Amino acid sequence: MANAAAIATLVSIAGAERVTIGIGSGFTGRVALGQRPMKWSHVREYVTVLKGLLRGEQAEWEGRVLRMLHPAGYGSSRPIAVPFLIAAAGPKGIAAAHELADGVFAVRVPIAGFRTSVVLTFGTVLEAGEDPGSARALAAAGHAAAVRLHAALERGQLGTVAEGETWAKAYATVPARVRHLALHDQHLIAINERDRPFVNGALLAKQGLALSRAGWDERVALLESQGATEIAYQPAGPDIARELETFAAAVRG
Repeated sequence: MANAAAIATLVSIAGAERVTIGIGSGFTGRVALGQRPMKWSHVREYVTVLKGLLRGEQAEWEGRVLRMLHPAGYGSSRPIAVPFLIAAAGPKGIAAAHELADGVFAVRVPIAGFRTSVVLTFGTVLEAGEDPGSARALAAAGHAAAVRLHAALERGQLGTVAEGETWAKAYATVPARVRHLALHDQHLIAINERDRPFVNGALLAKQGLALSRAGWDERVALLESQGATEIAYQPAGPDIARELETFAAAVRG
């Protein structure tokens, strides 16, 4: 109900044509809080009920019947029709996207076969002659390299990340009960102190997180050829305006 009300409010402000809803099983919203991702069966039920509420219907949740009771002036009137994207990676998520959504949302590598395929992209545009290990580049893109390490540790996939096993030892002394609090410190914002020894210019270059303008132009062309229809860019660092402006200029050619 909280999400239905938030969507109705947003639509009343921005208009339905400017609103898209993204829902996933939960990485940042679950794992960073010490929880496991939701089961896809639960995600399916959640999306079904949420869409029913937005249509103005009665829906059943946790054994109780509910309906949006918001009167005129408190969010948009029902029915509210907005596109849904499912954040997916594996076959269950992709199947849920085909069944319930208008498109799919993926991280770094697009998922083909959808009319709308959004790919989340991290990184920074290097200045002419700038080293990927510069303080500015690390501040703007280092968080993305760290998040890949965090995800690998949470998913038991350290072998897929350079120096993964060595890096994980930085968290070995943290009690398991609170490890997620240390692991996700500065999550998607900056490099935390435990990660700092492992995140450098070589890692950013290897992961394609610090590229020239031409390099980003090539990357975007590759993503498009792989099925991406849209890019969701997540900037970081002390100068967000600079990151947005330079990235937009690079991908527009």
